[in-house]
Amino acid sequence: MSNFNERLTPNAALFWSVLVEIGMKVDEPVNESKIIESTINDLIKHGIIYPTNSIESKWIHVLPHGYPIPTLKRDDELRKAHNQLEKKRIFSRGRFGSWRYEVANQDHSFTMGMEVVDRIVFGSEETV
Repeated sequence: MSNFNERLTPNAALFWSVLVEIGMKVDEPVNESKIIESTINDLIKHGIIYPTNSIESKWIHVLPHGYPIPTLKRDDELRKAHNQLEKKRIFSRGRFGSWRYEVANQDHSFTMGMEVVDRIVFGSEETV
């Protein structure tokens, strides 16, 4: 994170920072100390940090509904949900609005918006 802005560390000349996002199942128990420990071990395992690095602080924040995680029946359920929303003229698109987080980067979100407008105005088919 310190590569984005030097103010994200107390002193950019001495410190650097790493932010890790972890997706979990809704019914998976949250053990913050185990999550931190396994994350540090994985960062070491993959060479992002080294066992000799001094970790000055750790922070964890759990969002109970942060990311939609795909399931086997997700696309069928999304079709049903979007059909109901669109009956009320609600066209839910974008990173969280489409509930397809894996294909919703900024460029995809922008394309989704353009395509839904073209569909509404011209009857075009959406591809994203």
